Amino acid sequence: MLSKAGIAPKFYGRFLNGRIEEFYSDSRPIKFSEMGASAPQCLSPDVRSGGYAWGIATSMAGLHSLSVPSGVCGTDRGDPPQILRQMAEWHGLAEGVDLAAFNEGQTDPTKKLRTSNIQDEWVWLRDTVLFPPPGPRNPNVGVKFSRDNVFTHLDCQSLNIMTSPLWGSDEIRLIDFEYAGFNPRGLDIANTWLEHCDMNNLRPDYAGSFPSVGQQRFFLRRYCQECKVEEDLLNTNHFLEDLRRECLKFTLLSHLNWALWSIIQHDNSEIKFDFLEYAAIRMQGYHEQKIGLNYDGVIE
Repeated sequence: MLSKAGIAPKFYGRFLNGRIEEFYSDSRPIKFSEMGASAPQCLSPDVRSGGYAWGIATSMAGLHSLSVPSGVCGTDRGDPPQILRQMAEWHGLAEGVDLAAFNEGQTDPTKKLRTSNIQDEWVWLRDTVLFPPPGPRNPNVGVKFSRDNVFTHLDCQSLNIMTSPLWGSDEIRLIDFEYAGFNPRGLDIANTWLEHCDMNNLRPDYAGSFPSVGQQRFFLRRYCQECKVEEDLLNTNHFLEDLRRECLKFTLLSHLNWALWSIIQHDNSEIKFDFLEYAAIRMQGYHEQKIGLNYDGVIE
């Protein structure tokens, strides 16, 4: 379906345990440091050089705007977000992983992992911040837009973003859609912003590499333009600012999601990677950003 839509590599066929896809010749994944907009670029949403933020925002908006046939991914746009079911399933799997040896070796108490603590944080985040029960006040337009259930990539990190000298200077193409599904658009955006922080090399600089307020606004304006949000709405400060603040809240869910995923991978993956260290780093990021988040305001 994604291949026919021109979003994923061309699909040629499948066999018992795999599929054959188009190979992007003369291409490479971008670097984590190339994901953001440069300082001059942030000054205008119409300046397209200096990083791949323009291309990422454009491609993400195209994916989110896609009309996906019913049943393609097991859930539909009108169903509850896929992340709700995924977090429940992943917590159940993570509970069976023995973390004692890892925790005994940690001198930093903030790096000790407990699935019960992750679950407690998730329940608080789900019920209080991101998916609260309907109240007397309806959320504003920016918040509602952030929470819209759309077709998300949910792993839009540098290694899954390809560039090539054969394409436009800021054109990118997304690969690896195994975590795609219907989720709040704000979660996909937040997840991508966190990938500016060198997650893959286990050395995230959350304070220094997370997109600045200017970079966030640049990304969102380009994203909304591609989503055909009315210009009058974009020109009101409240819409973009409310959207930006709501996306920042979803960074907390991204951290919890990938912490659980990494704990599970520790027991199941044959890839040589320090999955428990990655989970601990994500939980450190979660607590850092939770402290800095004003739930009627913004992480700054």
